[in-house]
Amino acid sequence: MKKFKYAVSILFVLALILFPTLVLAKPNLPPVPTNEKYVHDFANIIDPQTEEELRRIGLELERKTTAQVVAVTIHSLEGNNLEEYANELFRTWGIGQKDKNNGVLLLVALEDRAMRIEVGYGLEGILPDGKTGRIRDEFIIPYFQQGQYAEGIKQGYLALAGETAKEYGVELSLDEPIPYLNYPGESEGIPVLGIIVFLAIISSLFYVDYRFWHGSLLTTIFYILGGGRNGGRGGGGYGGGGFGGGGFGGGGFGGGGYGGGSSGGGGSSGRW
Repeated sequence: MKKFKYAVSILFVLALILFPTLVLAKPNLPPVPTNEKYVHDFANIIDPQTEEELRRIGLELERKTTAQVVAVTIHSLEGNNLEEYANELFRTWGIGQKDKNNGVLLLVALEDRAMRIEVGYGLEGILPDGKTGRIRDEFIIPYFQQGQYAEGIKQGYLALAGETAKEYGVELSLDEPIPYLNYPGESEGIPVLGIIVFLAIISSLFYVDYRFWHGSLLTTIFYILGGGRNGGRGGGGYGGGGFGGGGFGGGGFGGGGYGGGSSGGGGSSGRW
């Protein structure tokens, strides 16, 4: 009976770990760009003048810092999760430089009335979730609520580019002031609630394991995760291998002008 409970417990824990990766469906992403780099208006909501201005800003920012800020509008997420779509689009296109992961994606899904700022690994210190959330709330959503999508995208793009340029110690030559955040004080640390929940889960696992199985359950789980997932980061979820067989692998990044950057899911989402 004890062996049966032990086996069921292991299967249950493994199911919790592996099930999300088994059910993820890859969204139907726009193709990797071949010419344009900084603005991709698939939803046709940005006027030509604003589009050209954002391209000039993006080009200057990249020349001075190597960072890439990219704005993408789409008609619909087609039922896909916003955060997963943005992360996979970011990693498939390879926004930012591969050795620096210094890219930013501003994604707008018009019909879903949803938007997200996705930040590359290398810029998470410059643009933590709290800061991108304020950029969303102060410079993007208010315009979207009035139907001024081009202006909201422009102000959000300017704010993201401005914060990045400021951190790199460079100035951008623009026709209008960059909309910086209203207050400099930051408390962008790791979310306290997330840490508490994580520690509570770990503590519960240890207690149950040592109370009923004398430590053997966690030992088995760690063994499976450590030895049975060789190269796990490269082959799972949204890793590079996910699109290796198609046009998104290898030279795809170079052809689109991006550097092969990646994101771990940092950023902020919003609806209007």
